[in-house]
Amino acid sequence: MGGQIDPSERLRTARQARRWSLRDLEAEVAALGVVVSDSMLSQIEEGGRQPKSLDLVVAFEELFAIPVEAWTNFAALTRLLELRSKRAA
Repeated sequence: MGGQIDPSERLRTARQARRWSLRDLEAEVAALGVVVSDSMLSQIEEGGRQPKSLDLVVAFEELFAIPVEAWTNFAALTRLLELRSKRAA
């Protein structure tokens, strides 16, 4: 996708580099005032869901230096490629 790295992959890699479990990440995010389940975090890491809360995206930026723009740009690019693929079919 034009050299962009999936922010979900960046999140998982950064979490694993710190040797945090999903529950550890849940606790770290909660310490920043954002409530999210480890199950939801797992879905985000797997790319099955996008973060719906700006507060959660900001928490990822604070914890792992994954910029807010990475989530919005990647989501928009993914959607654009899906639409182009459907039109070409």
